[in-house]
Amino acid sequence: MRFILPLAEQLERAAAELSAARPLSSRMALILIDNAFELMCHQRCLERLDEDGRSANPKLTLRDKLAGRGQNFDAKTSLLKRAGYFADVDIRSIQILHGYRNQLYHVGLRDDPVIGPLAHLYLKLVLSYAPRLLRPVRFLRWEESLCRGEIIGHFPELAETRRYNCKVDVSAFCMRVAARVDTAPLLLRDALADHLMALAGKSESDFGIIAKGRSGKDDPTQTLRRVQLEADTIEEVVRRHRERERLLKATQIPFEPFDSDRLSIARGSSVLVEANQKLLPKWKPRHKKLPFESWRRQAAKLRLGVDDLAVLDRYARLHQEIDDLDEVMAEPIQDMYGWHQYQEDLAMDRR
Repeated sequence: MRFILPLAEQLERAAAELSAARPLSSRMALILIDNAFELMCHQRCLERLDEDGRSANPKLTLRDKLAGRGQNFDAKTSLLKRAGYFADVDIRSIQILHGYRNQLYHVGLRDDPVIGPLAHLYLKLVLSYAPRLLRPVRFLRWEESLCRGEIIGHFPELAETRRYNCKVDVSAFCMRVAARVDTAPLLLRDALADHLMALAGKSESDFGIIAKGRSGKDDPTQTLRRVQLEADTIEEVVRRHRERERLLKATQIPFEPFDSDRLSIARGSSVLVEANQKLLPKWKPRHKKLPFESWRRQAAKLRLGVDDLAVLDRYARLHQEIDDLDEVMAEPIQDMYGWHQYQEDLAMDRR
């Protein structure tokens, strides 16, 4: 029962937060839902290990047992997927939604416009899986908190329970929690599409800073190709240096750690072009032409989706594509700001 009580508390509090329909409430709700789901998965993994241990033909490996008892969320869901609890599309959705919990912890308000709709979707997904992970009716050990009534508010059926026949109706509890949340259409697809439109617009605006180069006459498509080439080449150089360092460390040969920041001075020169031809002879840019209009078209198509989990998957992939290009552009944009500042300083000196 010790895990049932916090699980019930968190899901009911999450439902209340979602009903409040405020940005902070949505963030709190998503965190609570994710933690409740982790509790469910952890408990089911422990029970799975116990069932396998008592089986005449145990099938779980030592790696499976370590995953089930450990703290790695992906390892637990992978173990449960192999046991037939999750479908591939559900695992993908769970990974995406769990990633937003981590983002709220470490990054903050980056995707705030869609946290509410995503929290609604996560709650719906968790409530659909709770009876299967916990079993529709679950027997509890007798504990003093039953006497004090701490859990009866969440599971009214315990009010009339006998001391050694404590059981809760998980399915009925999930239905009560779902009923507490606003049942109006949540327009998840519209929220995700609007957010991607805004991200694509911001990315296009950022690219505009470097699109025509320092001369103001460069071809934007060629600029896009150049920044991709430089980023991929630098990444490959760093990868090779890191691999070399691992080999030297394994053989206990002294070495000086490689400072990847020094590579930034090569941007805009022919050095990286020559290095690209040697290190990545089959290199092709991910974006051969400006992707911003294509991103907007793809975002608009999300509104036509039928299955929310499939829409979430397409949204996450497009979001990652935008993020990847933003990361590639970050340093060239900083370089451009630095160059403009240098030009302003020169102009001030001439006055």
